[in-house]
Amino acid sequence: QGAPLPVRLTATRLSGSGNEPLGYLFALRDLGEIRSLQRRLRQHERLSALGNLAAGLAHEIRNPLSSIRGYATYLTERLRGDPLGHATGQMLIEETERLDRVLSDLLSLARPRDLARAPVSLGAVLSRVVAVATPDAAAKGVHLRLSLPEDGADVAEVDADRLMQAVLNLVINAIQATDPGGEVEVALARRHGPEDAPDCWRIDVRDTGCGMSAATAAQIFTPYFSTKASGTGLGLSIARQIVEQHGGEISAASLPGRGTTMTILLPDGDSGGACRAHPAEGAA
Repeated sequence: QGAPLPVRLTATRLSGSGNEPLGYLFALRDLGEIRSLQRRLRQHERLSALGNLAAGLAHEIRNPLSSIRGYATYLTERLRGDPLGHATGQMLIEETERLDRVLSDLLSLARPRDLARAPVSLGAVLSRVVAVATPDAAAKGVHLRLSLPEDGADVAEVDADRLMQAVLNLVINAIQATDPGGEVEVALARRHGPEDAPDCWRIDVRDTGCGMSAATAAQIFTPYFSTKASGTGLGLSIARQIVEQHGGEISAASLPGRGTTMTILLPDGDSGGACRAHPAEGAA
């Protein structure tokens, strides 16, 4: 009932002392982790090429963009008595600001900032996320709730602002994908790894929205892939980058019509090492 598992099959013939055939030895090796590493390598190669392009273009684009916005602001103020002219100028200002945000997201993705790690309460970070997203949820008619560990022991070495940016992106996406009357839950839990893996913190953002097909779920972290008409397709790519900078992993599990769960695994500061999903937690 799980996803297809890539394996390598090796067969070796077994012979007796007189070279008579005794049978065959079959060995199967799980290639899931290798395939995952290959996908990450291709992703990083694409981001590297994107970074070189962005660095060269951003300066050239932003200079004339700033001039356009400045002149548009000036002319819009002069046209306050002309409703049509003023509205056109305001639209021009808004579009230049949107382009500037796209450039900022592109540069952030291509050349990520260094993390400012500090011992932080993950519960406090998620509480801030919920507080910021509550007006959007209320406007949509979606119930937003937070679930934290009862013992209150939730301190990890993270960059609070960057982590909040990543989780907030997931929460806003979940709200937008959920119909009025639905629910979005942000949950924090301690995940104990097997003997050869460190303990991790697990952050789940669950929604009761429309869900995604397997083909869509496989593309959501690709830069510029978006199912929203007004989306830039960079939000989830940036969220993934932030999580991986922390030594963590982000994945999606979704069923059409049944909702989506976005999962972030973050290393526990005491155990160290990078977090990886268990095979049973495989991403969609």
